[in-house]
Amino acid sequence: MHIPRLATLAALTALLACAHTHAFDVTVTTAPTSGGAWAGNTFTPTAPGATVNAGEVQTRLAGGAVTVQSTGGDALAVRAPIAWAANVLTLAAGGSLAVQAQLDATGAAGLALHYGQGAVAAGNTADYLVSAPVNLAATGSYQTRLGSDGAVRSYTILTTLGAEGSTTGADLQGMNGDWARNYALGADIDASATAGWAGGFGPIAPSTTRIDGFTGRFDGLGHVIDRLTIDRPSNNYVGLFGNSRDGALVNVGLTRASVAGGVSVGILAGGTNTMTVRNVHTTGSVTGANAVGGVAGDSFVDLMLDGVWSKASVTATQMGAGTGAPSLGGIAGGLVGGSVSRGPTIVRSYALGAVSGSDFAGGLLGHTGQRPEIHDSYFAGTLASNKATPLGLGAIAGRTQLGNVGNVTWNSDSAGATGIGENTGNSTSVVAATPLTLAQMRNAANYPPLFTFTTTPGAGTDSGWVLLGSDGGLNNASGTVLPLRSSEWAASVGSAHQLQLMALKPDAAYTLAHDVDAAPTAGAANDVWQGSSFMPVGKGTAFSGSFDGLGRMISQLAIARPGALNVGLFSQTSGAALSNVGLLGSSVEGGTSVGALLGLGSATITHAYVGGGTVVGGSGVGGLAGVLLGGSVVESYAHAAVSNSTGGNATGGLVGSAANALIADSYASGSVAGFFHTGGLAGSLMNNAVVARSYATGAVSGPSFLRGLVGDVNTGASVVSSFWDTQTTGQGTSAGGAGAVGRTTAQMQQLATFTAAGWAMDDAGGTSAVWRIYEGHTTPLLRHFFTAPLTATATSGSKPFDGTTATGLGVTYSPAAPDARLLGTASVVADDSAPGTHAARVMGIYSAQHGYDIARVAGTLTITPLAPVTANITTDAGTGGALTCTPNPAPLGAPADCTAVPNAGYNTQSISGCGGTATGAGANSYITGNITGACTVTAQFALNSYAITVTPSTGGSASCTPNPVPHGANATCTATPDAGYRFAGWSGACTGMACGLTSVQAAQAVGAHFTRAAPVPTPVPTLSGWGVTLLALALGVFGSSRMSIKRKRL
Repeated sequence: MHIPRLATLAALTALLACAHTHAFDVTVTTAPTSGGAWAGNTFTPTAPGATVNAGEVQTRLAGGAVTVQSTGGDALAVRAPIAWAANVLTLAAGGSLAVQAQLDATGAAGLALHYGQGAVAAGNTADYLVSAPVNLAATGSYQTRLGSDGAVRSYTILTTLGAEGSTTGADLQGMNGDWARNYALGADIDASATAGWAGGFGPIAPSTTRIDGFTGRFDGLGHVIDRLTIDRPSNNYVGLFGNSRDGALVNVGLTRASVAGGVSVGILAGGTNTMTVRNVHTTGSVTGANAVGGVAGDSFVDLMLDGVWSKASVTATQMGAGTGAPSLGGIAGGLVGGSVSRGPTIVRSYALGAVSGSDFAGGLLGHTGQRPEIHDSYFAGTLASNKATPLGLGAIAGRTQLGNVGNVTWNSDSAGATGIGENTGNSTSVVAATPLTLAQMRNAANYPPLFTFTTTPGAGTDSGWVLLGSDGGLNNASGTVLPLRSSEWAASVGSAHQLQLMALKPDAAYTLAHDVDAAPTAGAANDVWQGSSFMPVGKGTAFSGSFDGLGRMISQLAIARPGALNVGLFSQTSGAALSNVGLLGSSVEGGTSVGALLGLGSATITHAYVGGGTVVGGSGVGGLAGVLLGGSVVESYAHAAVSNSTGGNATGGLVGSAANALIADSYASGSVAGFFHTGGLAGSLMNNAVVARSYATGAVSGPSFLRGLVGDVNTGASVVSSFWDTQTTGQGTSAGGAGAVGRTTAQMQQLATFTAAGWAMDDAGGTSAVWRIYEGHTTPLLRHFFTAPLTATATSGSKPFDGTTATGLGVTYSPAAPDARLLGTASVVADDSAPGTHAARVMGIYSAQHGYDIARVAGTLTITPLAPVTANITTDAGTGGALTCTPNPAPLGAPADCTAVPNAGYNTQSISGCGGTATGAGANSYITGNITGACTVTAQFALNSYAITVTPSTGGSASCTPNPVPHGANATCTATPDAGYRFAGWSGACTGMACGLTSVQAAQAVGAHFTRAAPVPTPVPTLSGWGVTLLALALGVFGSSRMSIKRKRL
C-alpha cells in the first residue's frame, strides 16, 4: 500500500478517518453459537455480532472440513483455541481476518485463511492478522487468499531450524534451497544453535544485487524465532533474509537476536525491494557499518512497514567522510536503516531501542532518498551519533526528502527535541509531529489529534492505540505504560505486551501460548514500561474471565506501586478462574491487598505457584494472593519472601487474608515478615474460611502475633489436618486449634505424619495421589507440578555365596536419562546374607517440586550356593591312638569335626591343625576352621600311669618302685620295720611277706603291717668272730709276717 504525499492535516485526517473502527461480525469464542446458522459444516452469520463456539468447530472438524465465514465486508476473529487432527479449517472473512487464539492442527490437518472475500482482489485493502501461534505440522497444509477471485497461495510449513548450511527447502535454514517459494512457520524456532555455526545463520537469499533475492512470502503465523545469531561483519545484505523483493514478511517475532554485518543489515531483512512487512517485532541487537535497522537494513524502493515494533539496539559504526551520498556512512534507524530510492512507508509502528549512527540516525528511519511516508507512529528509545556533528539526527528520521510525516511523536527526554534531522529543502510535509516528555507520553490527551486510541482489541494492524492508566482506566491522563497497538492483543498470550493488554478485555478466556519473559516490566529504558512497571490487570474493571497458563511460566514480573490498592498480576477479580500458571522471580509491591498473582477478589485458583521473588505490602499481603474474598486456592504453593512494610494486619506466606474461601492441599515455604496476625501460610481467616491439608515451612518473623501456620482464626473459620514446621518457621504455636499441628523438620519429612491425618499422599511414583513425599529428603510435594515421570530400575544380578559384598548392581532410567532435576546419589541395596533370590531396591535418589515423579522398580539379586568343592584332611594320630575327621574330604568354606580315640592305656594330649583352635590334654573332640584346601590335623597321645597307694602301719615304712607305674609295667614294694618292730606282711594288692605287682593296668593300693618284736639276746663272742678280728688287727700292726690261724669250730 502506498500512502500519497499529504500536505495538510486535513488530508491526513481524511486518510486515517476510516481506520480503527472495525467491529467483528463473527467471533469464534468460548460462548455458545448465536447469530448465525450451520449449513452442513459451513457457518454463515444471520445477525451482527454472531458468535461461533470453538468447541463446536473442533467437534465438527473431527468429521470433515469446516468453514466459518463472515459476509459482506465484515471482519472475522478467532478468540478461542481450536485443536484438530484431520481435515481443513477455512476461515473466510468478508473483510479483515484476525487469529487471536492458538490453533493446533496435527498430522495432515490444514488451515486456510481467506480474507476480503466480500470483494474481488483488485483494489482490495482487507488484510489478515495472526497475533497468536498457529501450530501446524510439516505434513499439514496452509493457504491464504485475498478477494473472492484471488489466487490461492499455498505454503511450505517449517517447524525446525535445520542444519548449518541446509538447502532442503524444508526447514528455516533450508529456505536457501528455494528463494521463490512461500513459507510458513508451524512452530516456534529455537535458533540458539546458530551461535555455534561458522558465521551464524546463513541469510536467506544472500544476493548482492537489488534485482535478486527472496521473492516468496514468509508468514510466521504468530510464532517467534528466538536467539538467532548472524555474525558476518564482512558481508553486505545481512539479516534473516539477506535480500528480498516483491513479497511479504508477516506475523513473526525475532526475539533476542544478535545480528552483525557490513552494509544493509537488519534483523529481519538486510535489503528489500517492493516488500510488505506487517505485524512483525524484533528484539536483541543489530550492528553494521552502514544502513542498519532494527527490522530492515535498507529499502531500494517501496518498503511498507505496518504494525511493526522493535526494541532492538541498532548500531552503525562507519564514519562518513563528507556530505555527498557516496561519502555517507553510519546510517542507522530504529526500524529501517536507509532507503536508496522511494520510501519507505512506516505506519502504525513504534521503536523503543537505542539507535546509534554516524552521519544519519533516526528513531524510526535513518535516511531516505525520497518520498518516505511515516504516520501514526512513535519513538521512545535513545538516539546518538558517534560523530561530533552528524548530518542528521532525528527522533523520527535522520533525513527525509519529498515525503510525508504526520501524526507522530517521540520521547523528547531520551531522543531530543528534533523529529527530523535533515528535511532536504523542506520538501517533506511534516504534519502533527509532536515531541513529548516521558511524563507527557503517559497522557493520551497530549498525542497528535489522529493518534487514535481505542478500548477494544484490534481487528487488524489498522486498529488503534492503547494507553493504560494507573487508575485502571484506558487512554486517560493517568497513563503508566506507553502506547501499545490494540492489534497486539491476543487471547493466547505469548509476550509481556500481550500480558499487559489483557486489560483491554477483562472478561475474556486467556491462555498462555509461551513462557513469558516479563523482565521489561521492571522499567528498563527500551520498552513501554520505561520508568514505570506492569499495570495490574483488572484494576478498573475487575477481571471476571479465565486465565489458564497451561503449565507455563511468567518470569520476572515487576509491579512497583507502593501504597496502591489491590496489586498483583490481577488487581481485582470477580468469580475469575486462574489456573496452571507459575510466577518466577516476581517483584510485587503495593499497599493494601497485595499478592503476586492476585491482589483482591473472589477467584478459583488451581495449580498456581509463585517461585521465588518478593511480595511487599501493607495489610492483606500474601505470597500468592493478598485478600481472597470467596473462591478457593487448591493444589497451589508460594515460595516468596513476603513482608509487611507498613505495620498492617494479615500477612501470610500463601494468602494474606481469606473470607468465605477454601485453602486446600497447598503450602507456603517462603519467609514471612509481618506485624499483626502473621502466619506461615495465612495471616487471617474470617467468615467460614477453611484451611485443609496444607502446611508451612518458611521462617516467620515480626514483633507480635506470630504463628507458624495461621496468624488469626475468627469465629466460623477453621483449620483442618494441617501442619507447620516448628523448627524452620521458628514458631511453636498457631491459631486454628487442634487442626493446626506443629511438627519437627524430621517429622515433616515422614509419610506417616500426613497419611495419619488423612492426606492423599504416597511415596511411590506415577500414582494419582495429590501429594508425593520423598521420605527423609523432602516435605510433601504437589504431584501436579512434577515436570516429568522418571522410572529408576535396579539392574538384576547374581553372585556366589562367598562372603563378599555384591557388586555391579546399577540403575537404569526411562524414558530418558535424568538431568539436574534428579537429586541424591543412586545406590542399589539387596540382602546378600544368605543364598536365594532377594529384591534389589533403588535407594538414595529424590527430586524437588518441579522435578521428577520417580518410580522405583526393584531388580533381583540371586545368591547362589558355593559349588561342592572339597579338600582332603590328613589325620596324624601318632602312637597311642586313632584320629578321624568328618566329613573327609571336607567341603571348602565349611569346618570339619574331628575325634581322637586313644588306645587302651593311653590318653589324648592335644589336637591341632586345619585352622582350628588347639585343644589341651584330655579333649578328644576338635572342630577345624573353614576348610580352604588340603590340610592336616594332628593328635598327640601319651601312655597312662597309675599311682600305687602305700599305707604302712605303725612300726615301719614301705615304698613301691616305680610309683606311679606305667601301664603294664611291674613294681616291687619293700617294707622296712622300725627298731623293735618286725614286718608282719602285706595287704591289698599284695599278700604275704613279699609284694611284687606285675602288668599294672590300674591304680593299686597296698598295706604294710608291722608288730613289736621279742627282745634279742646278747650274742657270745666266738673265735671265729673275734679271732678273725684280732687277726686282722694284728696283721695290720705287725707288718707282713705271716700268721696262719686255723679256724676251729667251737
